[in-house]
Amino acid sequence: ASETQRAVHLRCDLTLQPADVITKRLLLVGEASSRVTIDCNGATLDGSKDRLNAGQDMIEIRSQQRKDGSWAVPSDIHISNCQINGSVRVIGMGRNGEAKAIRESSLKEGHVARLRQNAPSDIHLENITLNGSGRIPLYLSPGTHDVSLTRSKIQGESVSVAIYMDAESTRNRITHNDIRVTTTHREQIAIDGSSHNIISNNTFGSLSNGGIYLYRN
Repeated sequence: ASETQRAVHLRCDLTLQPADVITKRLLLVGEASSRVTIDCNGATLDGSKDRLNAGQDMIEIRSQQRKDGSWAVPSDIHISNCQINGSVRVIGMGRNGEAKAIRESSLKEGHVARLRQNAPSDIHLENITLNGSGRIPLYLSPGTHDVSLTRSKIQGESVSVAIYMDAESTRNRITHNDIRVTTTHREQIAIDGSSHNIISNNTFGSLSNGGIYLYRN
């Protein structure tokens, strides 16, 4: 990464070598990033404190609004075998429930269906090690659905939680993982008004502030 090139937009498959250290953020934006496979083969995506992208989402999967107001949505993305110092975020119509597009949508009929239709789906993370450095390691923004995290580790530190499933997300799977993030005051997994998720066969640690908490919106 450099001051003028902090990130790269991926629209094709990427295979890394075990010794590679990538300091650019990987952005998968819009429909053009659908059907992309990233195999790190043990390589590191490094957003550590001494790196240019410290504290950033090292992988960002995001829908993109077109000029006519419709949304180009990425789907069917497979990411495996990565060591990630930083965080991963999946974003639909906005980064969180306070985003302008989401607030405006919430005042109109069909809000839940619209959020889900315009959010990324079929995102598969397998054999990932996420080393949090303050930012929430894995954040699924409103409407995100059919995301799976399997056979992975989430560790390090977070000022909030280890995994956050935001409002109207659905059908996400968190299975066969080791989750033990040091948090300042919050639980390991926070689930807002989200439905039909499966959380099974995980090992949890660092539970002094709680394990899995459910919220209504």
